[in-house]
Parts: sequence; C-alpha cells; structure tokens
Amino acid sequence: MPLQLGDKVPNFVQDSTEGPIDLYSYAGNSWLILFSHPKDFTPVCTTELGAVAKLRGEFDRRNVRVLALSVDSLDSHRRWVADIEDTQGVTIDYPILAEAHAASSLEMPDAVRTWRAGGAAPALPTTPSSIRLELLDPNAVQQPIEAVIVRRGSARRFSHAPIPRAALATVVRAAAAPAPLDAHAPSICYLIANAVDDLASGAYVVGTDGGLTALREGDFRREAGFLGLGQELPADAAVALYWLVDLDEVFARLGDRGYRVAQLEAAIAGGRTYLAAYALGLGATGLTFFDDDVTTFFSPHAAGKSVMFHMAIGRHVRRAGT
Repeated sequence: MPLQLGDKVPNFVQDSTEGPIDLYSYAGNSWLILFSHPKDFTPVCTTELGAVAKLRGEFDRRNVRVLALSVDSLDSHRRWVADIEDTQGVTIDYPILAEAHAASSLEMPDAVRTWRAGGAAPALPTTPSSIRLELLDPNAVQQPIEAVIVRRGSARRFSHAPIPRAALATVVRAAAAPAPLDAHAPSICYLIANAVDDLASGAYVVGTDGGLTALREGDFRREAGFLGLGQELPADAAVALYWLVDLDEVFARLGDRGYRVAQLEAAIAGGRTYLAAYALGLGATGLTFFDDDVTTFFSPHAAGKSVMFHMAIGRHVRRAGT
C-alpha cells in the first residue's frame, strides 16, 4: 500500500556500503532522509550524492541522518563511491543501500509468467465525454521526431498566452496512445485549463474517447501553482496535466511491483506530452506535486486515486539570446 503523510514507515534490514542496515536502528532518535536513485554513475545522481556529502555538517546540526538507495549491486556502489570521491573531492560517509532491485526481482520463469498474467490493462470508465476535441491536421508538424527530440528541453517560464484547442487535443491524444508494455497500470489524465482557445478555464478529466468532461469551471491558476509545490510554472502555463491511477486495483493485480508499472506508464504519457508539445512549437516541463492535494482538488471524480506524474504545457518565454 502507498504511504501517506503521517504513516509509520515499516522497518527493514538491507545490505549497504557500510554493512547491514536496520532502518529503525540507523535512524535512532534522528530525522532520516532516504533518497533514491535509478542507477549508479548517472550524471545527476552522481552530482546529488556528492552534494549531500558536502552538506553533511548541515544535516548533523539539524539531527538528520541520510541514507541513499540505488538499484545496483554493492560492488557497483563501491566503485561509484570511489568515483564520486575522486571527481568531487568529497567523502561519502553515509551508507548506500544495495540490491534494492534484486530484492523484488522474479527469478524463475514461472513466477514471471504468473505475474504477467495479471498485467492486462483493465477497462477504464467509458462514459462519453461532454466536450469533443478536434485534432490538428496531420501535416501540422513538418519536422521528424528525431529533430524534435534534439531541440526539446524543459521550459523555465511560460507566458499567459493561450494555446489552440486543437493543440491541446493533439497533445492529449499523443499521451494516451497505448504503451507497448508486458504489464499495464493505465492512468486517467486530469487537467487544469488556464488558457486554451474556445475552452472555458477550469478543471477537466480526459475520457477514453479523447474528449473532456468539465469537473468545474473557474480560474484555477493559483491552485495549479500550489499543487505544483508552489511553483509559478503550472500557474503560468496554459494547461497543467496530472495522471492519476487507482493503486489499490494495481496492487491487487500486480503486487508491490505494480507501483513501478504505474510510474512507468504515466511517465511514458508524460514523455509523449513533452514531445508532442515541442513538435507543435509549445513548451513543456515536468513538475513535482503535493500528492494528496492533487487528488482532493479533482475529487470526487478522483477519489481513491494517486497521482503519478505532472506536466505543464504552454507558450514558453525564451531567455534573451536563445
């Protein structure tokens, strides 16, 4: 089950670069930051581990212990630590948990087949949308996907200028295309429309038919900014999009590994949103969010669902000289 704010984190014992770690014993009477990384030696993760080491004194003054997690082996972690210390001039004096990926791996073919048997995508609600969206002409994008990938990037500022309704339709349709996975946890896309031509500002849910159903109308720029951890980007953007999934249903079919599937499938939708927006000459950026507040904002329709991914799209403001 997903953890919520205020929940007690279950204890575990895991091998690490400093030997076996019992979570409760390691934390003791201190605050604890457990920060996770998807792979050893990746550039951003490598920089982050070095930065945490440089701030170790600040953590100590605040009675905070730090514990890192990455998916690779203990041997890989040790080589990674040596590389970080050599290139950044720091000492990694906190443990990195090992074999997190292997701990939940399926080792036997029969176990894999059994797990995949529950991976078929469940049917999502098929209530017809009340607002139909017409797509842009297929010839609207002249560049090949390779060119779009090369020039895309994360927008750092959005104007309040509106985007065409057909552009929103095209982005939403691209994001919703089936993902070629062996297990599925399809999410439902909710959005806050701040500035879309011929579409009232408000909160909407995207239907399986590619249309929209209004949950409530109004100017929700302030709320969009709050949901995106108080950042200006989703408040300024033309549209803020959120992908939510019923994790209870996912866990019932796929077990704890289902969370990875839900994250992956929503991230694919977010990546497609990125590329579609840039292909249409718009800007896009991914954002962090207040999980429970997103669900509450879109409820009662979103009740019982958890947010997996958040994007904002709109007219990006370029910096001078770019």
